[in-house]
Amino acid sequence: LVRENGLENCVVFPVGLFVDDRVLPLFKYTAVTTDTTASVVKDFSTDQPVMGRVLVPVFGFDRAMEAIGPVDRIGIIKIDVEGAELEVMRSMERVLREQQPIVIVEILPVYTESNVARLTRQLEIEQRLESLGYALYRVGKTQRGELGPMLLVERIGIHADVNQSDYVAVPRVLMADLEERSRQQISNAVCPDGMD
Repeated sequence: LVRENGLENCVVFPVGLFVDDRVLPLFKYTAVTTDTTASVVKDFSTDQPVMGRVLVPVFGFDRAMEAIGPVDRIGIIKIDVEGAELEVMRSMERVLREQQPIVIVEILPVYTESNVARLTRQLEIEQRLESLGYALYRVGKTQRGELGPMLLVERIGIHADVNQSDYVAVPRVLMADLEERSRQQISNAVCPDGMD
């Protein structure tokens, strides 16, 4: 992965994050070796037949961090785990509460009200982020797939647009600080020091 993505100074830990340490089946929905739709959540893709499965080791976040070693602070977290976002967030709850990193996360659509399992998971993610002091923004995209403006959302809702699956969770304390800095910059531009 490091070589294919042209990355440097990276270490790949070939494990997943989950609420605890165990071995889980990774359900594959295509025959491609690097199936990007594979999930450790059983029946996550109810509209596609399982084409195979691979066993993968998963660890709780704190246990995985033991292998990495001391880290002073985590500033940004990226979660793209095809349905297991809830388990990753549960595993990282201490870090989310104490360090309040920005979280970039893909949450795939629920599609319909009848998809109760996905809807339940999505609602718990929303509640968990809210209880940890986060605001959720949907990353806007143009029809050509280019980035657009971010939109603050109270709820993700039920939709079927995979182009609307990317979110940024921002600590509310950071939002207030950014808003205050913005107000100060506007105030300084309108009324520079010594010009009151």
